Amino acid sequence: MSNPSSSIKTDAFDFELPQELIAQHPIEGARDQSRLFCYHRSKQSIKHQGFQEIVSHLDAGDLLVMNNTKVIPSRLRGEKAQSGGKIELLLIEATGHQEWLAMLKPGKRAHPGTLIDLHDRHGEKSGVLAKVIDKTESGQFHLRFSDGIDIMELLEKYGEIPLPPYIHREHAPSSNDSIRYQTVYAENEGSVAAPTAGLHFTPALMEALEKKGSSNCLCHPPCRSRHLQPRQS
Repeated sequence: MSNPSSSIKTDAFDFELPQELIAQHPIEGARDQSRLFCYHRSKQSIKHQGFQEIVSHLDAGDLLVMNNTKVIPSRLRGEKAQSGGKIELLLIEATGHQEWLAMLKPGKRAHPGTLIDLHDRHGEKSGVLAKVIDKTESGQFHLRFSDGIDIMELLEKYGEIPLPPYIHREHAPSSNDSIRYQTVYAENEGSVAAPTAGLHFTPALMEALEKKGSSNCLCHPPCRSRHLQPRQS
């Protein structure tokens, strides 16, 4: 039996989104003041509302499945110990003792054996080193960090929240970015990208849904690097 999905091409999902229509900062005020796009299938009609009006579309007994993973400040900056060339690291997941899978930018000349001297928040050398072990077929890198370093503590100390590539900042992400690029129900650390559909919920909105009789199921599949990479064919 043939698999219909095998004939689907990634370019079928292409659409043009003008850069000027991509919000670069979160809406001022409450999260649920953002816009909600509604498509009524039975009427084949479109309606624009405020996100807080999602309550009117859910009934008692409806179930919302929500991803409660928490984004870690997984972006680090540093320089190549040999050449001084600046380099950016995005840690994806731990693969062993002091070892992580990461994306490097630029990564073209990051060969096995390359040493990266990580920077602190002031752009100075922190004394922590990461060594490139190898490169995967997908273009990611296995890194080994200095012995005795707690990687999660390192990220809390020097890491930045990994905003998606369509969000541009002249400087490092702000403390407000660290708050707004996180759902209000985030609990389980480990993601390098936020489950963005949930960013618009507020505690008050969650309470309103509960009072209406809608329930939610929290799960925590971590969002990995594919959310920050272009689609592959």
